[in-house]
Amino acid sequence: MDTTPQEGAQVFALLQQGLNDRQETGAFTRRPTTSRHRCTSERDDRFIVSTSLRNRHLTGVDVQGELRCVRGIAVSEWIARRRLKEADLTPKRPATGPKLTAGHRQARLQFAREHLNWSIRQWRSILLTDECRMCRQGSDRRGRVYRRPGERFS
Repeated sequence: MDTTPQEGAQVFALLQQGLNDRQETGAFTRRPTTSRHRCTSERDDRFIVSTSLRNRHLTGVDVQGELRCVRGIAVSEWIARRRLKEADLTPKRPATGPKLTAGHRQARLQFAREHLNWSIRQWRSILLTDECRMCRQGSDRRGRVYRRPGERFS
């Protein structure tokens, strides 16, 4: 590649400037650049976070709708989710209740023994559930809960 003496001098000056910057700072640093304009203000961001903290079961779409209804600002659901993530709120599976204790198991066993000889007619008036979620196929439609790290029951 043929360069003119003027182009060679420009390249040399740029290299020299980079070397001087490196010697001064000890590392290459990038100049601050202008970032993309945020479509929400700090007040809108606080509204998004406080709305989610008041009702942890709201989805990004729900928070987006609240922002549009109350503040009159239309943003995408991704913006709402991003603002929640910036506030350290991430969607998690809801925590389940506490596990069965030895006392619970004893009470169940006692109930079973007391009702061992019941007739079918007597059992017809009772509805038994094991409080278990069953999903034969597809999504179980269990929602998410926005929580901060370390939170379990909020």
